[in-house]
Amino acid sequence: MTERLRALAAGRVVEVREAAAVLRSVYFAVFAAQSLLALLLGTALTRLVPGTGAAGAGSSVLGAVLLTAAILHLPVGWLLGRAAIRAGGRRSALSGTVSAAVLLSVPAWFAVLLLASGQRPLYLLGIVAVLAVAAGLGLPITRVAARCATTFEPAAEPEPPAESEPAAEPESAAEPEPAAGGRAPGRLGNERRAPREESLP
Repeated sequence: MTERLRALAAGRVVEVREAAAVLRSVYFAVFAAQSLLALLLGTALTRLVPGTGAAGAGSSVLGAVLLTAAILHLPVGWLLGRAAIRAGGRRSALSGTVSAAVLLSVPAWFAVLLLASGQRPLYLLGIVAVLAVAAGLGLPITRVAARCATTFEPAAEPEPPAESEPAAEPESAAEPEPAAGGRAPGRLGNERRAPREESLP
């Protein structure tokens, strides 16, 4: 189990069935952890704070609003969870599954507010039903994530290095053109002319 989870985290390709089993375990573990945390917090709040949790003491309007918000949260969590899974291909399958589990277990905190405000048990049962549906949505979500996790992504071929142009050879200094009179200007032109030898008598 741990090895397959590490394989998914490392982005290695595994079978769809194995990936679905691992992601399903991750989803339900995160979902149960947040729901249990909310239940423990709600129970501690009703026990430690006096005046909270009295049955029938809360407003029915608040209970209806919380139940409606929990129901509307289901499609929102579903869409956002799928978007997180498909955002980055197979590498985001694991993180998207965790995000979907966190989003879809948010109605558990609505149940905490119902407990703390002392709503009727009917609203609390409604929240429990919403949580059951949210847990069931983890099955199709993990199947989508498993397909994304096992999708083969070919590595991008490296681009060939650009051919460097050959360095231009330095142009040789142009030879000076001969001046009019047939003698080229330059070193020879600057030298003193040798004196003519006088003819012997």
